[in-house]
Amino acid sequence: MACHVAAATPFVVACAIEMAHGWAPQGDDGAIVFRSWAVLSSHSPLVGQLTHATSSHAVFDPGPMLFWSLTIPVHLDHRQGGLWGAALLCVVGVSLAVEAAWSTMGWPAAVGVAAVILTMVAEFPAVALDPTWNAHIGLVWFVSTAAIAWAVAVGHLQWWPVVVVAASFATQCHLMFAIGSLSCVVVAPIVGFALSRRISWWLPAGILAGVACWIVPVVQQFTSHRATCPCCCTLSKTRGPRPESRSASRSLPRPSARTQSGGGEGRWTNPGNHGALKVVQQDSEESCAAAGRALGRRSGNDQDRHRRSLDDSLPVNTFLGCSTSL
Repeated sequence: MACHVAAATPFVVACAIEMAHGWAPQGDDGAIVFRSWAVLSSHSPLVGQLTHATSSHAVFDPGPMLFWSLTIPVHLDHRQGGLWGAALLCVVGVSLAVEAAWSTMGWPAAVGVAAVILTMVAEFPAVALDPTWNAHIGLVWFVSTAAIAWAVAVGHLQWWPVVVVAASFATQCHLMFAIGSLSCVVVAPIVGFALSRRISWWLPAGILAGVACWIVPVVQQFTSHRATCPCCCTLSKTRGPRPESRSASRSLPRPSARTQSGGGEGRWTNPGNHGALKVVQQDSEESCAAAGRALGRRSGNDQDRHRRSLDDSLPVNTFLGCSTSL
């Protein structure tokens, strides 16, 4: 219990501090909150957050699990639900990691996992201060995936379905966790089976969990007239609306007829007298600004701070991914 409390305390305390300071979603956080709100609408998002970090062109992260998980907190608390909902998800992730470690080697393993989590937060405080950002919450769940996969690898195969869900969540939060998460899902049960030599309910349960996590983005990928993942297509080279641009145009407030000229990707156009708003190319900053106006959020943008946090987290992710693969 002490390890659970120690691992969860930074996220709870940071969430309370941010809420007391009047946290409101802006930048990428605004886009995430807006799409989480849209989950229960008739235009639910089928792909993840728009990202430029893993490709020279604009692509989407693989799936909408982050939006699904935050939709209830966002509907309960329009202004700060995205913050405390993400903090709660982080607490669930670290608690699963501590519990999996305790089931393998008792309190020394649990203390070790809690120490890793506390060290991560001490080195990168933004992970706890801004858990709503998909790269931050993805990092927390990737660390949890690695810890739970270790429990599977030493023979506790009943944890494999949890590894599948945790790895799917981390990957759908951000593409940069895909390789490490896939390594955990594949390597851990192979090593664990080699040690225990038994197959039981954990195998079909893990397969069903993977299908449940990935059925929506897979159907979207292969039934849409244009691909959404970087391995299939680069969206910035396509013409016309993106896969979710039509639903976005129905959900976002309709601005007066205007056209942005000059550089940049985002552009609103009003085609003649048809009275229909068409989104030609809409980058994350444009959708964030509209989302902030729609939900009454304060304006602003943290992109520079977020980019610096992402640069800081890349060495940690690389180290964790290599360690897990080894």
